[in-house]
Amino acid sequence: MLLAGGRGLEVNATAELYDPKSGTFTETGHMITARYKHTAGLLPDGRVLQAGNSDERDWRGNLSSAELFDPKHGTFSAASSLNEARFKLPPAVQLPSGRLLIAGGSRQAEIYDQGVGRFTLVAGDMIDGRHFMTETLLADGRVLLTGGYANTPEATTQTWVYKP
Repeated sequence: MLLAGGRGLEVNATAELYDPKSGTFTETGHMITARYKHTAGLLPDGRVLQAGNSDERDWRGNLSSAELFDPKHGTFSAASSLNEARFKLPPAVQLPSGRLLIAGGSRQAEIYDQGVGRFTLVAGDMIDGRHFMTETLLADGRVLLTGGYANTPEATTQTWVYKP
């Protein structure tokens, strides 16, 4: 399991691997960009995409950068950027096609396609750019997007369904 980034006294770019069998953590390569409140998603080839985030400026420091972790070499490399800066993201969902759905932090979701190495915006948009929403892959390949909150402290009960 990869644990990367976070914030203590400062936003960091550290990364560790957790082995649940031994219960131990091992340091691995550092991310290119210090990030927290970002998303991560497992790609079919075993790499892990890290995208979006906030820097030390929090609300005023949303970034669109992305990078890939290669577990074979323990290294991070730059990936194409998101189309929109976003943060406070749920984990990315791997679709049956192997592409990753990234939703939240913006009114539009994005898809990362490792085959072409870039993000594309999904057609249509949500009413608000929800923070900390959930993404649940359904048995038929659709993704249920629910909850979260916009730029106010009130959570929502609204749901959306992404249809690939």
